[in-house]
Amino acid sequence: MIVAFCLYKYFPFGGLQRDFMRIAQTVAARGHHVRVYTQSWEGECPDVFELIKVPVKSHTNHGRNAEYFAWVQKHLREHPVDKVVGFNKMPGLDVYYAADVCYAEKVAQEKGFFYRLTSRYRHYAAFERATFEQGKPTQLLMLTDKQIADFQKHYQTEAERFHILPPGIYPDRKYSSSQPIAVKSSVRRME
Repeated sequence: MIVAFCLYKYFPFGGLQRDFMRIAQTVAARGHHVRVYTQSWEGECPDVFELIKVPVKSHTNHGRNAEYFAWVQKHLREHPVDKVVGFNKMPGLDVYYAADVCYAEKVAQEKGFFYRLTSRYRHYAAFERATFEQGKPTQLLMLTDKQIADFQKHYQTEAERFHILPPGIYPDRKYSSSQPIAVKSSVRRME
């Protein structure tokens, strides 16, 4: 099976990016071909990934994201895959990993009328709608019940499309009881 992963940017220390890496490596370890579409990649890329850097030229984030989407869609028509997994909201995904809050809710709570007239708003609102609106086939991997409530409020998304993920902490992010001792020791040495 060929699985395409779509994310606008990869850098090794972002939470969304760490989640992407863990999921993509798991898919590859199970014997599937992993193709990654991204605008930029920082850090090392696993040899088992087919990395495709999508050329974009726009001077705005939403302009680059629109170019990225158009380029990826054309490439997928020429080089089909079995599944498309997105870590950013965009049309045509089979699976979306929801690391972000509901844009429509954020705009409703934090932005005024004139913001809704901008091309930035129109782009992000359209891509979110294409992912969450009722009747779409995209399966939605969610981190919190609050996210689900917000998306359902704005898009009436079918409950069966949502899949809440269990909480988890990466081993390298866990608090260790030995850490305070090590920190105190190093501070004492500095004094």
